[in-house]
Amino acid sequence: VGIAAVNGPRSIVISGDDTAGVAARFPDRRTKKLTVSHAFHSHHMDAMLDDFRVTAEQLTYEQPSIPIVPTVATDLAMTDPEYWVTQIRSAVRFHHAVVELAN
Repeated sequence: VGIAAVNGPRSIVISGDDTAGVAARFPDRRTKKLTVSHAFHSHHMDAMLDDFRVTAEQLTYEQPSIPIVPTVATDLAMTDPEYWVTQIRSAVRFHHAVVELAN
């Protein structure tokens, strides 16, 4: 189990194996199982990363025409195909992006 997303100071999403077991360790917290097609941002995505990378490397990227605050912690440019591979596997830091926008 790993952190899939940090949505706010009191809102995180976990993903992977036995998420229910981890959530049960926090009985005083409100938890909700999300219905999703895949365990995104977890090791369950590892098997498809190489195929995704091959596809991402075939695309043409351009610099964004408006400022964008990334939601994944990486030093890679959004024009780098590896950035998009990182998006699949890394935790989404939505809260951090919102805080940065507010400053």
